Amino acid sequence: MTRPAPARPSARPRRTVVIGGGMAGMLAAAVLSGHADEVTVVERDTLPAGPEPRTSLPQARHVHVLWSGGARAFEELLPGITDRRPAAGARRIPLPAGLVSLTAHGWVRRRPHEMQYMIVCTRDLLDWVVREHVLRLPGIRLRQRHELLGPAGDGWVMGVRVRTPEGAEPSLDADLVVDTGGRGSRATDWLGALGFGGIEVAEVDSGLVYASPLYRAPDGGEGFPLVNVQADRASRCRAGRRRSFRWRTGAGWSPSRAPGAVIPRRIRRIPSGSRARCATRSSAS
Repeated sequence: MTRPAPARPSARPRRTVVIGGGMAGMLAAAVLSGHADEVTVVERDTLPAGPEPRTSLPQARHVHVLWSGGARAFEELLPGITDRRPAAGARRIPLPAGLVSLTAHGWVRRRPHEMQYMIVCTRDLLDWVVREHVLRLPGIRLRQRHELLGPAGDGWVMGVRVRTPEGAEPSLDADLVVDTGGRGSRATDWLGALGFGGIEVAEVDSGLVYASPLYRAPDGGEGFPLVNVQADRASRCRAGRRRSFRWRTGAGWSPSRAPGAVIPRRIRRIPSGSRARCATRSSAS
């Protein structure tokens, strides 16, 4: 994935709109900036100014890692972003030297040399570093606290209609609209209202649930390796390291019971007053 050459000047500015200011939206804006003169990112919420929790992203509390293949893809699209993550507090873990793994068949041999690596940090930091980098690109504009009302155009999508924080309802003209709204997207309903029927929706359910307690690391714990425990084929636990010398652990398993009754009793009973925060969700997306 390489960054395209800048768009050549044209008589009429080429405009694009990206729905959603999350990770997918920011990466889409970065790609479009090489083809369009103006890229407008429409975001419903107010995005944090730093690596802080973002509204509508509850899964950010779970374990997040960025593998070396993904890190290289980010670097090709956003040159220089690899160096910005450690400067912001992320840690680079060499693999397999910095990883200890236990499977149902015993310990995996730990080799001293680096073959790949992973970036360990919070999801909030991952998103923030990308967002700060993308919004510095020429032609990209972020409209926060803008409610999306629907597509603009008569029979064709010619942009989007929004409601501003002040209550106005303008139309944003666009030659291309990219929807990265995620699970809350209403694109199929909007396209259906324009007469585009037979729209197929594909969903992938991983069949996994997971929980991520957060612990305060002991003194000197910043030098500990990552720990991956896979007791059997149906469960997995990973302990990751975060900035501020805290440990985040994640447990994932494939439930055989119906949704809503998948959280093991042992995890459900973590005391609310303990030093661990437990974030759970019913399925992995």
